[in-house]
Amino acid sequence: MFSIKKYLTHGILFASLGVFFVQCTSDNETTQSEDPIVEEAVVDDGSNIMNFDGQLFSVPSPIQTAHLIKSSGSEYNSNLINSIDNINQYNSTYKQALNLGVYGADFAYASYYGQDETSIKYMRNLKKLLDELDLSSVVDEDFVDRIGDNLENQDSLMTISSDMFRTADNYLKSSDQSDVAGLILTGGFVESLYFSANLAKMDTSGELSKRVGEQKQTVSNIVLLLSKNEDKQAQNLSVEFAELAGIYENVQIDYQYARPETDPNKKVTVIKSTTQINVSDEVLEEILVKITSI
Repeated sequence: MFSIKKYLTHGILFASLGVFFVQCTSDNETTQSEDPIVEEAVVDDGSNIMNFDGQLFSVPSPIQTAHLIKSSGSEYNSNLINSIDNINQYNSTYKQALNLGVYGADFAYASYYGQDETSIKYMRNLKKLLDELDLSSVVDEDFVDRIGDNLENQDSLMTISSDMFRTADNYLKSSDQSDVAGLILTGGFVESLYFSANLAKMDTSGELSKRVGEQKQTVSNIVLLLSKNEDKQAQNLSVEFAELAGIYENVQIDYQYARPETDPNKKVTVIKSTTQINVSDEVLEEILVKITSI
């Protein structure tokens, strides 16, 4: 018997490997820390904090970004996602890794909007790319069971997604495939920013425009990330991102630091710092044109 839950369970698992970069900001939120005394803490908002070649990145799950887009009131737009038929064009490690990230973001977007039939098609593409990259064995049945038991619990799915991401990331690094990990993350970031920039023009809440602006530092980090990849195509992509970073110089970010409040007994830190982000309509359009080109 056909089981949509079974397909979506495996699909979310595959999509978790297609996570992407984002620079997080927050106002007065609470986070857990193993060290109760910290100078500044990272908000526990469903993001993963990873160390990639000595640099720290905040990496949200595809589910988190899809939630932000849907909560903005934006309607589902099937024209934004990468065609499933393009999979046959991805015949190199470079293209397979990038588009594992792209399809991971596409899957999360479609599945969060309840597009079950579309989600299954993207899941199949994810599985094919994982096979091509020899990553199918990264996750085990325990992850599958955990997802199946928590499909309706977004907080639990974020936690599971974080666990799966760390597992995949550790595997790639231990097998000397950091370049592959970087490309997967870059592909997911490109697709995520493409979604957000397109939909921000119609978002009256301003949340998506803010999310686009938050990527200023992340774009610069990806320039450095790609520049370390010796693949010629990755080098060319680094140049494209450098041009995008130039556009982001016109995004105004005002960060006001305030010392966080920490409860040593509960090991809870409350973030007091605030960030104001201003992205003009003209700059947003420039970002959209460039990310569409990429």
